[in-house]
Parts: sequence; structure tokens; C-alpha cells
Amino acid sequence: MKAENIDFELWRRISSIKFSKESFEELSEKDKEFYLGEYKHVLIEKLIEKLVPPAWSIDEKGGIKIKQKLYLSEDDKEKANKSRENLQEKEIEELQELVRDLTFDSRFLKENLLQEIHKELDKDHKLDHKEKIALFLIRVSAELKEPSDRCSSALKGDSSAGKDNAIKTILKHFPEKDNFFLTRGTQSALEEEASKVKCIAFSEINKHRENGANNELTEVFKQLAEGGVDVIKKDATTGYRTTARFKSEQKTLFYGTTETESDEELETRYVIIPIRSNSTKNKIVVDDYLRKLRNPENYSKKKISWITKSIMQLDNDIQIIIPFTELFENKIKDTDGKEKYLFDYTKERIKRDAKRLFSLTKAITWLYQKQRANEVINGQKFIYAEPSDFLTALEIFAEFFNLTYTGLDHRTQRTFEKIEELRGKHDAEILKMGYDSKYFGWVLRHKLAEELGIQSVDTIKKRINQLKDYQMVEGHYQQEIPRGYLIRGCEQGTNRVSLPISLVAISTLLIAYLTPKIIKEIYKDKKISSFQPFFQDLSVSSEKLTPSKLTPSISPDIHTPKEPKIMLENVSDETYTHELEGDVSFSASSLSNSPSSEELVEFFGESSKEFSEIAFFVGDETKAEELVKKMKGSGVIYEPRQGVYEVLK
Repeated sequence: MKAENIDFELWRRISSIKFSKESFEELSEKDKEFYLGEYKHVLIEKLIEKLVPPAWSIDEKGGIKIKQKLYLSEDDKEKANKSRENLQEKEIEELQELVRDLTFDSRFLKENLLQEIHKELDKDHKLDHKEKIALFLIRVSAELKEPSDRCSSALKGDSSAGKDNAIKTILKHFPEKDNFFLTRGTQSALEEEASKVKCIAFSEINKHRENGANNELTEVFKQLAEGGVDVIKKDATTGYRTTARFKSEQKTLFYGTTETESDEELETRYVIIPIRSNSTKNKIVVDDYLRKLRNPENYSKKKISWITKSIMQLDNDIQIIIPFTELFENKIKDTDGKEKYLFDYTKERIKRDAKRLFSLTKAITWLYQKQRANEVINGQKFIYAEPSDFLTALEIFAEFFNLTYTGLDHRTQRTFEKIEELRGKHDAEILKMGYDSKYFGWVLRHKLAEELGIQSVDTIKKRINQLKDYQMVEGHYQQEIPRGYLIRGCEQGTNRVSLPISLVAISTLLIAYLTPKIIKEIYKDKKISSFQPFFQDLSVSSEKLTPSKLTPSISPDIHTPKEPKIMLENVSDETYTHELEGDVSFSASSLSNSPSSEELVEFFGESSKEFSEIAFFVGDETKAEELVKKMKGSGVIYEPRQGVYEVLK
């Protein structure tokens, strides 16, 4: 058998034998035959484990204790024997494919797992970067053992904005049997069928519209999203002569809506995710569709994704401990010097919001379970959340929590932001219309509509009235000036921040929490994952956040750069090493051993021309800045996030 047909990564994963392609080629033909026989034996045993109900238990130390064969039923034994006979006849390549389908992907062992998942989601849903990873994590919460930890989401956006596609993209990466995606249903059917799946999604629910899509399902959706349903009714299977009880735990729910109106009872149970539409997104989506039309692979049989296969192999019976929650009981010193609580306790809904945030932290920990410290207590397996899990949840969901907290639709929120942006820009026209100068700083409604691209008078009136209800704007109108309806923002309005503490302050607090004692006692001396932000570069030491181009900062005081630095993809494993002063070495991927100045310019851009000497470093910005100080007249190229290289002077 040729080495190129052997999956050495799979071999290393399921066996104690560690061969590389090169080391295997160096073996004698006799040794190759022996080890291939051993490999085939391991593959068959791995398949038997999956094909036959396992006979094992967990001992007090958390190890797996294999039971004797007599614990298997006669049917199980017969099935195992038949399976073994059939599998013996299969070639190793075929066995490898079967085992790969039954085991988790190696990407689930890497810190950048969420980034890899994001890449996969991006193949089917363009843009909405933060939104789609948030929806994915909400769906992951359906896998948690405790029903009360399962979260739900409402997707708000205009017609054809991509709400359905976003939901379908997420559900594609979970076992099909665990999801319903429906366009219509009845309350009775939901009560009877909900227990069969983990997640229920409706294309559209419009409660506030007369004869709105599925508006009669609002009440049962509320119940399924919080607590579940437990009903007794006449049983159709017996011709309604007897009664039957239908019970279902809390589920993860998704639904799309085009409405801008808010329903407080619904929205305290859901994370509101805005799905926006604009000309740039339309162009990207259409171009992607055109590319798929000319690609034969687009018409081939769809395979189960590596995410789905891996999720099927993860443990749904584990409980998750978040050991650092005590830190959030007291006030935290923020970057502005003020001490604040993590949550706004002035509103009743914060009890749900706080629980939801920690449930989503658990969802991240569950996804990373192969990388987290664990122990078994009284037969129950526990895994321990790391600070990076909470920081990731906070970074991804803070914006949506604040949007949900206000009850404002994202389109209404955009209207308010535009009013603030136009403050003072209509003064000349206001004066020309006949208003007094005391109305300087107000905004003309018809000009606001033009700026927002709104053609319907009813639409702009509806959005302004919603802002008035929240005491965020006020209006003024004089009958003698027909088109002169004025609006301005109010100084006092609704509290619009659910999570008032900066990410930097929380990060600083959590880093201080990770003492050697904590790492030893709670995390069993395991290496703690670093916080790898999706949309922001985090430098705790300098107490600054540098957001990327993908999304604006969560703080209006922090500058958002207009464009990223040098973007690279498909980086190879080749390494270039440069030694400095005999005691420091730096490396960068994808360069030859002796890169020319032309190669450096091609790889890193024109900025590398400025340096007589360049050091290469893959790591965090703080260390890279230290190296810059060390190297006078030289440059440092570093990788703050996967695939993003920056040149420092």
C-alpha cells in the first residue's frame, strides 16, 4: 500500500503509534506490512466501538473502565461478530473513510476552532460576520444538558435581507434529525412534535401585522423558549375518545421577522440579531451565486460537513462549571476610573440577560470540550470554562445584548444615529423655511428620510414615533411650514447599555484571576487558551482596543481603523528564521530560507522596503512592540490574528 493513501493524522489520533509519511517510507517492506496490519486492526476496533453499544463505565478517577464482554447482550455480540467479518474484507482506504465519518475533526483540537467554523459558514452566507457566528453559538446552546441553558434568537431585517439563508446556513452544520425548519405550523402540532428535536426554526413570524405569518404561534413560542410546554388534550390517534399528555423541554428557537415593532415578552426571551441589507452585500451575494453557477462541484452530492460529524461525537451529558463568576458579584474598575457592576440591575430583564450570557459562555466551552480541563465527581463529568470562553461570548454578543436591551429594532436604532449625525447640518434650510434660530441643531424629517433612503412617509413616521415612545427624540411642527417637521435627540432617554463595562476592564480582571494556584487546582495545570478576538485586537497591557474593519468598536471613544493591514491566506508551513544578537530568534511562515528583498516586498508590501533589517515574529502585539524597541532602524513583522500580518516600525 502506498504512503499517499494512508491518513497519518487519523492514525496518530486513534493509535499510540506515531508515524509520519517520511518515517513510514523508511521502514522495510516487512515492517510496513506489520504496522499496516496493526493500523487496520485499530480501525476495525474503532468502528466496532461505534457500531455496537459500548460496554464501559467511568471510574472514580475519571478514567474509562472497560467492562467484561458478558455485559454485551447476545444481539450485540452477534452484531459485533458480523461487523468484524464484513470489515475484515474492506481495504484500509475504505476503513479510514468510515472512521473519519465517526470521529471528530482535528480542528476541534485547535484554539482557532471558532475561526475555522466562521470560514465554513462564510461559504454559504456572505458578510454578517458577527451575526452568523452568534447564531451558530445560539444553536450550539441546544446541545447543552440543562434545558434552561438553551437560548433562542429572533432575526430582524427587511424582506430578502438574508434571514432564511442565515438560519439554513447554521442548521446545515448540525444533524438534520435534530432540527425543524418550517414555513408554517400549528400550535397543536408544535406541542406534539417539539420533543423530537433540539431546535425549531420558523421562516417568519409577524405578530403585529393583521393576518401576519404564524402570528398565532407567539404564545407557544414563548413557552418553548422558556421552560418548555406541558399540555393535556384529546388524542387524535384514538379518535379523540381519550386524552394524551405532551411534554417538551425548553428548546432553541429561531424565527425571522420584517417587523420593527417590539414585543417585550418575546424579546426578553430572545437574542435579537439584525440581518442588514445594502448594495455592497447584494453585489457580493450575486457574484457568489454567479460563481457557483459555473462550478460543477456545486451540483455534486452534498457531504455532511466536518462540523456536523464532529458535533455528533461530542459529549452531550457533560456539565459545565464557570469557576470565575465570583469576580462579577462586586463592582469592577473600568478604564475611565469609575467602578461599575457588570450588569445594569435597574431593569427586571437583567436576570434573563445575565443567565443568557453565561449560557452562551457554556456553549463555547461545550464546543471546546476536547481542549478544556475536566474531572468526574460522583459519576458526573464536568468541564471547566476558561476566561477566554466568557470574553469571546462578551465580544460577540455585547452589541446584540444592548440592541435587545433597548427593545429597538436595528433600523430604528440607525434612524436615531442618523439624527445625531445630522445635528446642525440643516440649520441654513431651517432658517430659510421661516423657523427661528432657536431651532438650530434640529433635523428636517424629509431630509432624514432621504439620507436613510426611505421613500415611504409612513415608514419614517413609524420609526420616529418608536423613538418618541422611548423618549429618545422629540418633534416640532408649525402648520404654516408644510414640509418643516423637525426632530432632535433628547438629552434624557432610555438606558441603552445592558453591559456597561469595557472589554479591556473585564479582560484585566480575568487575567489577574489566573494565579498559579487557580491554574493548578481548577485547571489541573493545563495550558490556558489565549483570548483570540474575532473582531478586535486586544492589548490588555496598554488598555486599548483596536477594532478591525469587520465591525465598529463597542466603545464610541475607541478609534476604528478604516482598513486592515496586510491580509494573507493559504500560509504554508515553511519557516524563515532570523537571529538577532545571538539570543533572539523570530520566524514567519511561507518564506524561503533566504528571502530576497523582492520576495519581502511581494509578501509584506511596500512597507518592508523601509527597513534595512526585518525580524519576524508570530505572537502578541505587546511582545512585538518590545522587539521594535530592541531593533533600532529595523522592523518587526508579527501575526496578531491568524492570517493577518502587520509591519511595526
